[in-house]
Amino acid sequence: MGCKNLLIRFMADILKGLESLSDSDLKKLESGSFYIEFRIVRKKEYAQDTVSLSKEDADDLLEKLRECHDRDSGYELLKASLKTKKDLERFAKLIDIYVMKQDRVEKIRDKIVEGVIGASIRSTVIQGKNT
Repeated sequence: MGCKNLLIRFMADILKGLESLSDSDLKKLESGSFYIEFRIVRKKEYAQDTVSLSKEDADDLLEKLRECHDRDSGYELLKASLKTKKDLERFAKLIDIYVMKQDRVEKIRDKIVEGVIGASIRSTVIQGKNT
């Protein structure tokens, strides 16, 4: 990389850092009691979507979940099918179930089961049908 391109990239990084300062940070700098410091930090490398759950697998799993008649069978199906938290999060996202980052694996399973099977059971009860 040429020296000119390197300087342009550095200036862009500096500008990005300055633009991200909050109003309170700017007031601190304005007071004169604080200063800006530069550090060299290694970039985090993220794995390229190492999630093993494909869209087709997710569709198949959703169909199997919809066929479950009780929550326990849904839990067992999820435990057998989705081993990792990332797989559970991806599946939940695909079926429009909100998952928070701090949710544990069991809580994500609960949300998925309630969103798919629990909704079906409640709908059946409301309609007055017995299964």
